[in-house]
Amino acid sequence: MWGLPKFELVNYWYEYWYLFYSVAIRTWWIFVLTAIGVGYYAWLFRRRKKFGAGLRYIFLAISVPEENEKNPMSMEEIFAGYHAIKSDPNLKEKYLEGQYQETFSFEIVSIGGHIKFITRIPEHSREFMKANIYAQYPEAEIEEIADDYAKFIPESYPNNEFDVLGVEFCLNKPDAYPIRTYHSYVDEISEEEKFIDPLANLLEVMSRLAEGEQIWYQIVLKPVGDKWKEAGEKIIAKLAKKKQEEYSPQLVNRAHQVIKAVGPVVPEADKSPKTDPPSLMQHLTPDEVDTIKAVGENIAKIGYKAKIRAIYLAKKDVFDKKRVGFPLMGAFKGFGKQDLNTLKPHKKYWTFVSYFKKTRRPIRQTNLIRRYKGRSIDSGADPIVLNVEELATIYHFPYINVKSPSLVRAEAGKGLPPADLPVE
Repeated sequence: MWGLPKFELVNYWYEYWYLFYSVAIRTWWIFVLTAIGVGYYAWLFRRRKKFGAGLRYIFLAISVPEENEKNPMSMEEIFAGYHAIKSDPNLKEKYLEGQYQETFSFEIVSIGGHIKFITRIPEHSREFMKANIYAQYPEAEIEEIADDYAKFIPESYPNNEFDVLGVEFCLNKPDAYPIRTYHSYVDEISEEEKFIDPLANLLEVMSRLAEGEQIWYQIVLKPVGDKWKEAGEKIIAKLAKKKQEEYSPQLVNRAHQVIKAVGPVVPEADKSPKTDPPSLMQHLTPDEVDTIKAVGENIAKIGYKAKIRAIYLAKKDVFDKKRVGFPLMGAFKGFGKQDLNTLKPHKKYWTFVSYFKKTRRPIRQTNLIRRYKGRSIDSGADPIVLNVEELATIYHFPYINVKSPSLVRAEAGKGLPPADLPVE
């Protein structure tokens, strides 16, 4: 169409400019919308950052008496009660003011074998959290901590003083499949049934740390509604092999109604009523029935979006991943059931690397420490959804049969809640 005479650079560049102009005149609106979208999300990100900077959090250290005979069911009640902080922002608050649902965390920290149970919560919910804890553990002692224990550890790696091994966990199957919960931690072999604390292995590893070693265990939580349960209902329907309703478009339905009103041109064949069962439950194996029951019980309870992190860090002269790191990772395997669900390290967000270790490992260590300190639920591995029973299994106050001298315990009779503590 356009000639390109030799050596005429003006015509050469004019041809390409015209081609660009022809495309731009037809697609300019795409670039405008893209620019508006990018600009809006950049603006919204700043608004969310400003909102987050205005949130105030506090740290509470919680200890219970050594003779605590309350099993994780009491912790389940705490999680269920505190779910009331759920407050979804409306459209204006979410997309114009940058507001979002506040998170909180429950943590266990061992510094040189000295173990403490800690929670980080929004400052305005201090009394609400205390009320929930005292309702289940009247003799607990709750102390507000001024400083974050994690701030004293450097963020950048490689580091001349510290080495780090850590992980963020994910689930082996979809959220609706439950992990092993505390109801199954019962010693049925002995003549007298005894409850086995699910955290006993983890606390044992934590109690054996030497001077200069630390273990951090963190669960960041955000209350969620019931939408996550829909996936569980689909799983149950699939496992039960329920018959799906046949798709029948509205136009076809109307046509059938007209034909029936006028009368069929050809006599309809005799149709016997269908007697097929709505599902094939009677043909399922016992294992399949148990799975359906487990999924159903799992989605019947309140849920939280959760981010689980575990970190072992120590000064380089005492760092020992075989003595501490590997047992720490192994302590979480007890929460799994192979036929249902299990916690496992997320391959992209743990510090174990197979190649280019000198380059990749320090980057992962740095990012993991920063996410831990920021108590971030959105960065790193995708958060999982756990119900209150599952959460109470992986985080609760030690049962009476956990006899670790390094645990910070409340003195019996000293932890009574104040008389003027609000209960609403």
